[in-house]
Amino acid sequence: MRLLLTIGCAASILAVGGTDFSTIPWLVRGASLTLRHSAEPQAPGITSHAEISGVSTTPPAFTVTMKHNQNNFIGGAVLPREGFFDFSGHTVLACEIENLSEWPVDVMLRIHSGTDIHNPTGRPEMGIYLMPHEKKTLRIPLYPFCKNNKVTLAPQGGSSQARLDNPYGIPYVQPMMHGKPFGIPGMTGIDAEHVNAMIFWSMTPYLRRDQKKSAFRITNLRFTDELPPNEAPLDTPSKYFPFVDRYGQYRHADWPGKIHSDEELRESARQEALQWKPRPADWNRYGGYKSGPTRKATGFFRTEKYDGKWYLVDPEGKLFFSMGVNSVAWGTLEFIDGREHYFSEKGVYSTRFKRHTLNHQERGNRIQWGTATPEEVFRKRFDSWGINTLGPWTDMEFLKKMRRPYTVLLRQNDRFCDGFDPAFRKALLADLNYFHWTIQDPMCIGYFVTNEMYYGGPTGWAKIIMQKNAEQPGKLKFKEFLEQRYQSIVSLNQAWDKSYSDFNSFLSDTQPPVTDAGKRDLEEFSRILIRKFFAVSRDVLKSVAPNHLFLGSRFQMSAGAAYDFLAELFPEYCDVASYNCYWLGLDHFSPQIPDMPIMITEFSIGGAFTRGHFYSSLSVSGFTPEERKEALRRYYESALRNPRIVGMHYFCLMDQPLCGRWSDGENMNLGILDSTSRPFPEVTEAIREIAEKAIPYRMSR
Repeated sequence: MRLLLTIGCAASILAVGGTDFSTIPWLVRGASLTLRHSAEPQAPGITSHAEISGVSTTPPAFTVTMKHNQNNFIGGAVLPREGFFDFSGHTVLACEIENLSEWPVDVMLRIHSGTDIHNPTGRPEMGIYLMPHEKKTLRIPLYPFCKNNKVTLAPQGGSSQARLDNPYGIPYVQPMMHGKPFGIPGMTGIDAEHVNAMIFWSMTPYLRRDQKKSAFRITNLRFTDELPPNEAPLDTPSKYFPFVDRYGQYRHADWPGKIHSDEELRESARQEALQWKPRPADWNRYGGYKSGPTRKATGFFRTEKYDGKWYLVDPEGKLFFSMGVNSVAWGTLEFIDGREHYFSEKGVYSTRFKRHTLNHQERGNRIQWGTATPEEVFRKRFDSWGINTLGPWTDMEFLKKMRRPYTVLLRQNDRFCDGFDPAFRKALLADLNYFHWTIQDPMCIGYFVTNEMYYGGPTGWAKIIMQKNAEQPGKLKFKEFLEQRYQSIVSLNQAWDKSYSDFNSFLSDTQPPVTDAGKRDLEEFSRILIRKFFAVSRDVLKSVAPNHLFLGSRFQMSAGAAYDFLAELFPEYCDVASYNCYWLGLDHFSPQIPDMPIMITEFSIGGAFTRGHFYSSLSVSGFTPEERKEALRRYYESALRNPRIVGMHYFCLMDQPLCGRWSDGENMNLGILDSTSRPFPEVTEAIREIAEKAIPYRMSR
């Protein structure tokens, strides 16, 4: 998931030269960043809730003061006085950021570029999480679109003839590489000659519900050019292809630790094994805090509020903080049909997918570990790293064999569920039957129902149900709702500005009303639909697996206030509220739900393109391993300070393939393991440090 934002800024379409930022005439003003619930554009705006002061040009400096409890994310936009900033010839922009507040503050820097200022083509972003009165350097890589590029990648998307069913029931379309070696609009690259805004913004005033103010100061904007320019032969396709080596790495770059031979891989494994540690000494067999207080033991996981903070309690009655990882597998498939020339190795035809595939990570594991089983390797690794929970998309055999707490995702491909449809209940029961061995397993923490379920704003679900056919049970319920409300078709037509002949005519209509009364009805029935979804989910789970927790639906934490209605539902139906949250800190994470436990079910801190990847992550803070480790540590510690949060599940175990995962082409450098299945030490060290102190740290805060 990604936060979609629009920014209020303006600039005239003129050229401004210069290579030193301090020499370019510039101005700064408050910027309003409006959350979007869909890909539809929204009008940009200027905010008065971000006060700009202390502006100086030599050296460049200014202070942003932001009022809390705002509906928008706000900050300061640095704009050219005319034309554009010219960043060509530079690879890194840096500045100092100082938190002037008495609480932690996140500050993000996003660069907008392109000649159309309302539809910027490049939006790279980097952030930092600052403790009270802390000052740190923020640096953001500048990856311009290569104007001499003559390399043509495979067509984006695929024709209807290219669609194939796969074992997961998802139609396959030739995946798009999200990040590309020459930059991609909106993700990694910029139009270096046409930079029209630098936006320093923060989520803190949006998240805090008091009426106070946060403030940060920006000083010494400058270019540092610490990274080398892109030297890949993008102007000569015959030299550029193949650009993926036999280990799944980018061929046209080098970095410390890059693998060049099988022997290097085997030696890496030997060195890793020598450094493995036993699991943290204070863990019991579940990963609970055996030195801490003993609460009521039920033989299964449960929740409890203890000393003002929420915890999971393990089957032995010990406090448990879930240090999890998603997608535990021995490798990740990459489809190569239509782009065979990208790769140094030929693929293998998969009868399962009816595609030619490569699996560099599985191959790397075989070279490193020989005849050792995946369970043997992962058991040693997870003990050493301090991971006590296996998250969704983990291979089922791992769940059974590793004897480690885990969570299960049901109806994982459903983005919308009609709770009035008996087919939903039947499908949920079928999923539980598939996972029948989990029902009495004390290692099973609980179940999620759906992942990143579509919400679409307050009226979203009713709009979806209107798109369904006349026989859809939820649509029939909507008709009953309208009949009860309006009694006559004349009243409904007046309220909705429709011309139905009778209420049955509504069933053939797929166009939602646009009147105020119609929108109110859509919103109310959306609530009915969502409530029914949660009610059926809870009833089915508790009837079949009463000893396990209902962990919610892993909502994207991007729609903010749009989820406020769920406040009524989570404590009524769920044991734990779950969110996928790609931020940099969680001190202020307090969704508008009653006091109940929360689990962060997806997050990551990505690397920043210094190891051959074209796309980092949804959360990035710095581009050195040390910066990544520090940002990850801060994220975990902020979660432990938050009294509601009971667990953190990292997404995901493995870096996504350089040319994109099989399902949708995501190719982020966000994993614990790289393309050769070797761990990133900065990530594993950070997780271990947190695992050793998690519960004591939480109890002391």
